Amino acid sequence: MRASQRYGSQLVVAKNDDDPEIAKDAYLRAAALPSFTTQARLEGLGLKLTVPLETGSALTVCYRRMRAFVLKPLDAKEAARIGRLQAAMEGRPVPGVTEFELFESPHAGSDKHFMTMPKYDSTLELVQPLEPEDAMRFWLQLRGALQGLHALGFAHNDVKPANICVVAGVDFVLVDLASCARFGERSASTPAYVPRDLEMRAAAPAVDWWMLAMTLAEACCGESGMQVGSGARSASKEELRDHLMGRLVRKAIWDELSPFII
Repeated sequence: MRASQRYGSQLVVAKNDDDPEIAKDAYLRAAALPSFTTQARLEGLGLKLTVPLETGSALTVCYRRMRAFVLKPLDAKEAARIGRLQAAMEGRPVPGVTEFELFESPHAGSDKHFMTMPKYDSTLELVQPLEPEDAMRFWLQLRGALQGLHALGFAHNDVKPANICVVAGVDFVLVDLASCARFGERSASTPAYVPRDLEMRAAAPAVDWWMLAMTLAEACCGESGMQVGSGARSASKEELRDHLMGRLVRKAIWDELSPFII
């Protein structure tokens, strides 16, 4: 029934073309959707969804009263990692790290999980390059966010401009906690923001600091000849050090960053 409601046109094509693979794909996609009772439960918790929720879809905007949030589907491993972080935080937010809530399907044995976080104004990738005064504030706030996570024994593992949001045009907050993991655990990351000669086998503070250094190179150094970003070839640690030493818009940032990466 859910396949016919959500993917009816695909089933019509499968029938007309006598193609069972198309029909199978529609049923598999329907099975991956959150059940209507899951959506009803989320709405019962005060989250008004703007569009039907689909596992694996882009972030879904939702509202709780007058405040906008985004709802993100998680796989079971992501949900478990974020659940451990939530327990470690013991209800105390980490400054500079987004607030969040975890939800799961009400059905026993379901592997459908979701998290919400506030909908922020923009991301760093849309507002760079940063002016010198903004760069210093960015450094201080992200340094604090990472130190707060590390004090709990967790690394973020995916520090990059797309995962840093801008609040009210003046503050920065670290988002997308799906890659957060305790030190020593394995987790996903974005290769372009990890120096290619950094041995990365498990979550560790060093990974976060180097990814933040790569983000600083992209957001604060302007045009310099070294390609940085999600579409670029990852720099080596030496290349990144040389790049930052001579081009960071505020020398004070390099003075504070360098002990973390040298």
